[in-house]
Amino acid sequence: MLEKGEPYLVAEFVGSFPLQNVLGLLRSMYALICLEEDAAFLRYGYLSTDNAAAVRNEVTKLCGELRPHALALVSSLGIPDAFLSPIAFNWIDANSWSSVQK
Repeated sequence: MLEKGEPYLVAEFVGSFPLQNVLGLLRSMYALICLEEDAAFLRYGYLSTDNAAAVRNEVTKLCGELRPHALALVSSLGIPDAFLSPIAFNWIDANSWSSVQK
């Protein structure tokens, strides 16, 4: 966990990609997901159905851009391994038929 006075430790987790860029992608994704999940934007005409589809496409694009940084972002949060699902470590084993039958 980050302590007070250590706000830039996250930068070491995102590698050579500037932290500001990664956080900008996260900010954009959060804003778009808020638009996507709130039906009021469609109901009151602030967002057309075409624009809603464009928002969905942009979220998908942002997921792809964030994918290389996902492990670093989760690591930077300092979540203990015990709290993470097995899927966080080995997607193939976590989704194998033998683990589903347990």
